[in-house]
Order: sequence, then structure tokens, then C-alpha cells
Amino acid sequence: MTKEELIKIREEKKLSKSDFAKLLGITPMLLGRYEKGSLNIPESVAKKLQEASDAAVATEIEVKKNTRKAGRKAAEKVKKAAADLEEAISGPNIIIQSPMGGFISTTDILKKVPANTADVYVRVDENKLYYVLQNGDSGDVDIWE
Repeated sequence: MTKEELIKIREEKKLSKSDFAKLLGITPMLLGRYEKGSLNIPESVAKKLQEASDAAVATEIEVKKNTRKAGRKAAEKVKKAAADLEEAISGPNIIIQSPMGGFISTTDILKKVPANTADVYVRVDENKLYYVLQNGDSGDVDIWE
């Protein structure tokens, strides 16, 4: 290994001389001598660089594999949620009629209650939509306003 190759590897890894020396198990002073060319780079240092490179490649492969696996799981969840939504949307259109002759659809009901509503109870005889929020709070709104 040449001093130029050693310097190139350190710069590609964006490591300081001190951090690079720690990676190799040598002192920063010794690394400086290798990079200046005043000492020949021993085979043991070249071998440590190769081992570190192999470990980094293995880690990168593992990260990519786990990322792909997580992506597939997320895609499956999205696909299931889309299927559930499609099933809910394709259901029958529900229309509620008041004894007084007014009509209200489920879409109109959802527009009248807060977005974080968990349950809605329709009481046309009282002209009210009673709702329970996801946090447990509750309230009501007039149906025909």
C-alpha cells in the first residue's frame, strides 16, 4: 500500500488523522509518518484497512436489507388500509330521515362533528348528533342547522 492510497482512504472516510489512527490501532504520530512516506506501511495496517472495509460493506448490506424489509411491511400496511377504505366507501349509502321530513347522509353527519370523533349517535327525534371523541370527551350538535 502506498502513502497516497492511505491518504485517499482516510479522506474518503472523512476521518481526522487521530480518528483514522484509532481505527487502525496505531498512534496519530505513526500515521503521520506513514502518510509522509518516512516509514513504509506494514502489511498489518493494510490488512486492518481491508477488514474495516469488509465490515463496513457487510453493515451497509444489512442496513439495505432491513430497509427493504421495512419498506415491504409498510407497503403491505398501506395496501391493507386502502382495501379497508375501499370496502368502507363501497358500502351502501345510508340516509337518515327525520319524522319531520328532513334527510341527512353519513357524509353530512361527518361534516358536522369534529375530525377526531370515534362514535356518533343520531337522535332525529331530538334533532341532535351526539358524538364521542377519541380521547373520551363528548358533545352534541344540531342535525338540521
